[in-house]
Amino acid sequence: MATATTTTAMRKMLIDGKWCEASNGRTLAVTNPATEETVAEVAFGSRKDCARAVAAAAKAMPDWMKKTAYDRAKVRDIDARVWVSFHHVGVIEDRAQFLDRLDRFAGRIGEREQAMLDYLREPRSLDEMIAHRFLYPEHATFPFIDSVERRTIDQHLARLSQQGRATQRDERWVATHA
Repeated sequence: MATATTTTAMRKMLIDGKWCEASNGRTLAVTNPATEETVAEVAFGSRKDCARAVAAAAKAMPDWMKKTAYDRAKVRDIDARVWVSFHHVGVIEDRAQFLDRLDRFAGRIGEREQAMLDYLREPRSLDEMIAHRFLYPEHATFPFIDSVERRTIDQHLARLSQQGRATQRDERWVATHA
């Protein structure tokens, strides 16, 4: 196995608007699989760091959802050299690639909301929406799928409700504009 031939600076994590190192001080080498060269060293967050990040994101979500698309797009302006995605993408080091993937992800959110509105032409319960699967294909069987579907659908419904595009009546949701 090859070893790194260059020294790389440690990258910090952005948690709650602040750049910080991992609370446990650990780092993780990011290796180019073609050359086995270490291309970066990043903070290797602990469960504690993950919990802090999730709590900060949950706290920020209500205000984030109130922002216009223009204001949300300002995430594009964060000065970073490395982006890490939870969406099975991994580490991205190229800004143009990050912006392209961000644009595709933002477009997917709009598509998903339209699919929900189409489904809500008839009143539906949250459980019916979860079973319908807006994120994962029907054949997927991971144990976390229902909870991820529930959380994501809750977020979309809150946004659609705030925009006046969906409303809840007697434990059922319905689109207000078909």
